[in-house]
Amino acid sequence: MTLNQAPHYEAIGHCVFLKEKIKSRIEFLEYRLSIIHELGIAPSYFFGNKPQISIHEIIIDHVEKLANETKDIYSDIYRSAVEYNKWAELAGYEAITILYDQKDKPLLENE
Repeated sequence: MTLNQAPHYEAIGHCVFLKEKIKSRIEFLEYRLSIIHELGIAPSYFFGNKPQISIHEIIIDHVEKLANETKDIYSDIYRSAVEYNKWAELAGYEAITILYDQKDKPLLENE
């Protein structure tokens, strides 16, 4: 933006909102992923007079739900960053560099 150009307040507002949304979603994702450690992923084997294995199948349901939620959060973060970058130029802000390890299919279905 040059000195003669007026600030594009709508674009700035979108950028501020999206930046906070991205930050919030990343913090929420970090929290959700920390739950994996609380679940006690692996079965437990107890030594003693009578060996015992403790298996909790409910963990599988929790991990599956967490995986689906994680995918949704990643997609939301990605979409928000793409939208931020569309407004960033108008706002005179630097675009967000988006790096991700693409597997067999794109992060979003319509890519």
